[in-house]
Amino acid sequence: MFLSVIEGRRIGKFSTNELIRTLIKLRTQEIDIKSSWTNVPHTGPINCLDVEFVDNRYVLSGGSDCQIVITDSLKNEVVTTIDKGKGHKFAVTSVCWYPCDTGMFLSAGFDETVVVWDTNTSKKAIKFPLGCHVYQISMSQIASSHALVAVATKSRTLRLCDLRTGTSTHCLLGHQGAIFSTHWSPSCEYLLSSGSEDMSILLWDIRKSNFIMSFDAENHQKTTTDHVSKERAKSQTPFRSHTAPVCSLCFSPDGFQLYSLASDGRISAWDTVVGGRRPVNFPKTRPFQLKSKQMGMSRYGDYIFVPNKKDVDMFETSTGKKIKTLKAHLEQINCCSYNHWSETLFTCGDDRQIIEWYPREKVLQSNDENNWNDSDPE
Repeated sequence: MFLSVIEGRRIGKFSTNELIRTLIKLRTQEIDIKSSWTNVPHTGPINCLDVEFVDNRYVLSGGSDCQIVITDSLKNEVVTTIDKGKGHKFAVTSVCWYPCDTGMFLSAGFDETVVVWDTNTSKKAIKFPLGCHVYQISMSQIASSHALVAVATKSRTLRLCDLRTGTSTHCLLGHQGAIFSTHWSPSCEYLLSSGSEDMSILLWDIRKSNFIMSFDAENHQKTTTDHVSKERAKSQTPFRSHTAPVCSLCFSPDGFQLYSLASDGRISAWDTVVGGRRPVNFPKTRPFQLKSKQMGMSRYGDYIFVPNKKDVDMFETSTGKKIKTLKAHLEQINCCSYNHWSETLFTCGDDRQIIEWYPREKVLQSNDENNWNDSDPE
């Protein structure tokens, strides 16, 4: 198959960019288990992880045992461990790397705080006391005019913590229940999405005081505009996007689509430009307990990786078709994180394992070999 694609480029069937995308798509279809990290010092379920995009090797993880661990994926060895006494008092629910530098990372937990850490010294640089449980944190990968951390909390407000000033004074009001997921747009540094216990998904422009779009399962679009009065904006309630609480959100790489996962196992695709649900039907996954989850997206957005109890389901985003199911974990999976540059998927769960998945080397088919001749037969 690989050689057939290269032959198609040779005869002009594909452009160079199309060739690269096609090859990466074919490689992603061959993803399989590479290694299982058994030396990670977590003593309880691992709730979250994040892979940095600077060196493409360090994996940050946080667990119910209150520990934060940094692991070198190339050497498969633990680099740093922050124990309960030095870090969070209760379970760590979310971690993320600072986008531009591995010298700093962030964590949050049920001790109602968001902490900014110095990687080199493993000491706290900034601490944000929020007064409510934190389910997820997120930083924009492209932001140049702000250094804001979006914080999904048990309260109905989406909090924004400013790393430059060390304050958390900006609150986004719109949801009617706890917020389990938040994700920044990869195409605009001011756009932010959030999913809530009230079954709604909202799109925010952080320069405005209210949400700019609410996604409706019935395919209607609800927005708030500049000319709407403040009284009316405050009274507006979001549409219902799912029939169960929304626990995970994930943007496509171009930011034009948003994917959501609800606790009843249903997956939906949304158009962030015109609003409304996209006509893609994903098979329903198994329901799970109410908690924040994390999905992974392939490099060009062709595939999405969704936790499904002890398995990871890989779906094609354009059709909703299930491509394959990845099996290796022994208990429920909480997080999928995909590194676009190394084409590696990392997963973690209640079994205290971090598993690394990578496209396996596919043996070339004999018919491809026969169709690829560098010299004339003798």
